[in-house]
Amino acid sequence: MTTENPEPEAKRVKIAGPAVLNSNECINFHLLQKTNGAVTFVDGGLFPPEMSHQLFDEEEITGYEDLHIDVYFTPAFQTLLDIHFEGEPARGATDLAAPLKETFCAGFFEKKEDFDRAFEVEPPLRTENFGKPLVSADTTQGTTINILHSNLATSAEPIRQIHARIQPLLLFFVDAASAIDSTDPAWDLLLAVESSPDGTCQVLGFATLYHFWVFPDRQRVRLSQVLVLPPHQGRGVGSLLVESAYKVTDERNSVDITMEDPTDDMQRLRDKMDLKRMLAAEWPQEEAITCLKNALTSGGKTTAIEDGASGVSGSKANADRASSPLSASPECLARLQKDLRLSRQQASRMWEGLLYAIAVPQGVPATAAVEGMVQAALEAQVAGAKKGSEGKKLVETASGFVMLKSKSKGSAAALAAPGAVPVEGVSAEQTREAIRQAVALRVDEMRRLIGLPTVAGDDGDEEEDDDDNEGEQAEQDET
Repeated sequence: MTTENPEPEAKRVKIAGPAVLNSNECINFHLLQKTNGAVTFVDGGLFPPEMSHQLFDEEEITGYEDLHIDVYFTPAFQTLLDIHFEGEPARGATDLAAPLKETFCAGFFEKKEDFDRAFEVEPPLRTENFGKPLVSADTTQGTTINILHSNLATSAEPIRQIHARIQPLLLFFVDAASAIDSTDPAWDLLLAVESSPDGTCQVLGFATLYHFWVFPDRQRVRLSQVLVLPPHQGRGVGSLLVESAYKVTDERNSVDITMEDPTDDMQRLRDKMDLKRMLAAEWPQEEAITCLKNALTSGGKTTAIEDGASGVSGSKANADRASSPLSASPECLARLQKDLRLSRQQASRMWEGLLYAIAVPQGVPATAAVEGMVQAALEAQVAGAKKGSEGKKLVETASGFVMLKSKSKGSAAALAAPGAVPVEGVSAEQTREAIRQAVALRVDEMRRLIGLPTVAGDDGDEEEDDDDNEGEQAEQDET
């Protein structure tokens, strides 16, 4: 008896789809300069983007082999787009031209010969052509970093050109960035340049300010965008830009200066600037020393509410909080807002930071008192938020605590967000633990502010003085 072998099944032929590339890995920026008549790269002037999702969905490009998108900039940010790939694009390949043309809407060269000719006749940038000097800092290389201020709508043509050409870079380094209307007279430009002794300069970065009208005849300044080009990060440029924004705010006697949805790095930079201004003003430090002394004399009690998560009324919690010897008086907070141009939330935040900075040299009893005050403040807000807040949670932000709706009441996700404190749908013990974690995170922020290592955080970040390693654009005003 013989057994016939069954015929093997026909193998399916797999047809490879078009290549899918990471758009961030395809794009490179090049900053050029002239050195003794020769074209060279700026030190560190070759760098990739941090993001490109506003140009290419999911940061993916399909249908190309060995794709390279090189973007070259002259010192005046005249632009060459050089696109290379192997073979022919696949059917349905990602459109490269449309998003790049829309992004670099101030114009660009596609032919190297045309770009080279334009670069050859481009005059050197001179500091005096780019606005009013606000802040400066000398470098060890014999140059000076200057922050120059101008109003975009009324500025000279060289300023408007530089801004229009450099603005597209925001999309590659600032999440949710968008172009602004430079004809709106409410927009100001802060341009960071490095000036040589001969008066020539190179652009390091920029920031934009927007001026809001405040009843009846005042203004509020919003620091909207901050971008320091990657080769120039870590040199204190971001700090100088923020310092200049404060100077504009002071010169115009504006109500305050706000940042929109700042990242952690930008918030720390602002906090350091505000602490520096508080110490320079002297009176806030004297007020804080007196409050801390009174708190320690009274036994260090700061009215932290032991059962704040399980039944203390909002009015009782807030009354206890206000009676704390460490709490800033309404008059003190109002003066901080007026003298230092701070929002109400930022004034309260910086009062805590100032107290902690003063408490650290005095030892554990003093720091424990400040930490107790922070805990009492959060417990007061939790107690006041419980009524009518089912399924919600308090989340600590740069401008205070905000209440958010939780998708899954009592779930682990509701408790997982850093600084999130559920106010309903969880046990009193869970809320107390969430408060403890939120307080620990706030203490870490205050430790970073004065250059101490963190305790609760696992990143071990120790901040440098030059917190300008990223772009910034914000979306929501502090009020």
